[in-house]
Amino acid sequence: MALIFPFHIFYLSSRYFLLRTLWRIVFPLQAIAFADFFLADILTSMSKVFSDLERSVCRMVHRQVATIAWFEADSVCGSHSVAIPIVLVLPYLFRLFQCLRQYKDTRDKTTLFNALKYSTAVPVIFVSALKYHVFPDNWVNLYRPLWLVSAVVNCLYSFYWDLTRDWDLR
Repeated sequence: MALIFPFHIFYLSSRYFLLRTLWRIVFPLQAIAFADFFLADILTSMSKVFSDLERSVCRMVHRQVATIAWFEADSVCGSHSVAIPIVLVLPYLFRLFQCLRQYKDTRDKTTLFNALKYSTAVPVIFVSALKYHVFPDNWVNLYRPLWLVSAVVNCLYSFYWDLTRDWDLR
């Protein structure tokens, strides 16, 4: 609410700048500026925070109290919620589309490899969410190994990219 408070107090110009930057992150229709990718990188770091916030708000809205029922399939705000993987994946998709936009503008192939880094997070998130929607035998025999492989690929590629490209430690 503080972001959209229309009066000329609480750093109005800064709030407008933040809202414009968020708009450009969600809709990368023009060249990507430093503020755009910097804030989008911050959002990827905060994806788990947003997921926890979604769960908290959902529980307050639905007046759920702390019980074991959160882990049951019919719990609106529990581990079975389809909103959780969506909230988790959005920041990564925003960065992925920014990288693709940068490639369109610059034709620098490095941005495609950076996009690959963000795309490797997508299977980890969605396969992990399947745990609550498939039979336990299917999870153990099929999806957990798939999740493990995708998590290792994401972890190693992100670690390599951060060290060699983002931090320039070669």
